[in-house]
Amino acid sequence: MPGKGKENLWYPSKPRSSSRAKFTTLKAVTGHTRRNEFPNEPFQGYKTYVFCLCFREKVNLKKDRIVQHIQSMKHNNNKEKYAKRLQKERRAELVSYWMKCGHSLNSLNIFAPFLEKYARKVLDASHLWQLIPIIHAQELARVKEALHGRFFIIFDGTTRVCEAFAVVARFVNDNGSIHQMLVAISMIDDQLVGITTTREIFKIMHVMVKLAVTDEESVAAFMRDRASANEVAMD
Repeated sequence: MPGKGKENLWYPSKPRSSSRAKFTTLKAVTGHTRRNEFPNEPFQGYKTYVFCLCFREKVNLKKDRIVQHIQSMKHNNNKEKYAKRLQKERRAELVSYWMKCGHSLNSLNIFAPFLEKYARKVLDASHLWQLIPIIHAQELARVKEALHGRFFIIFDGTTRVCEAFAVVARFVNDNGSIHQMLVAISMIDDQLVGITTTREIFKIMHVMVKLAVTDEESVAAFMRDRASANEVAMD
């Protein structure tokens, strides 16, 4: 028929491979994607890189670079050290929270089967006791960091032998609100007289917290009740 020819036929065009499409696909890979691909590795995922927690360095998002990093001897050695350090930190955190609840570590032995059933293995209390000095040092560092400005020292105790003596700090925090923090509670074997009170305050603030209570730029005032022993201590 006239008018029919190849020029009137329609042929579907082949899809073109666009380099832009490939680039978009590669750009969609993030550090979170790579972290999920290697769940057994101590990685943190970010938008443009992967951070290795045991080696403390950034790793390129390319998969071959990550595999090369994982297979390196330095990574494997540091991975083992990181796992031991992380295990110790988790145990210390468990002891810290357990003691904040007011429970003894011996009671943790009773609760351990429940934790091991749904979480992870818990050491015996005899081993967990060794973590208390570490937690104590962390708490003292937290107190010292909070008392970086001027603060009031509040102290009180009973007049009986072997009773509690408490030191509390009152200060204005960085948000401008008044805050109180327990510095220490100690048991005193001697009778709580003036010299005993003074010695205990200096032992807590100077030796433990390492803050000078005689520094007028730090200590604004002392707050106490009207007990005669407290008046002697202030003199």
